[in-house]
Amino acid sequence: MIHNFNADGFDSLYPKYKGGRPRTFTLPERREIKKVAKSKPAEHGLPFSTWSLAKPADFLVAEG
Repeated sequence: MIHNFNADGFDSLYPKYKGGRPRTFTLPERREIKKVAKSKPAEHGLPFSTWSLAKPADFLVAEG
């Protein structure tokens, strides 16, 4: 930390990186997931009337 302070000054005390795991889905993928979740299964030619938790995931994986 001292070497960083000597090189960058007080800016080294406030690093620009963020911790944590990177996002799993991109923004366009998230939009597509949301679009499918808000639609009715019949709109996609599926034989059931409501989504369960697993059904949209299966559908999206099958669609690629």
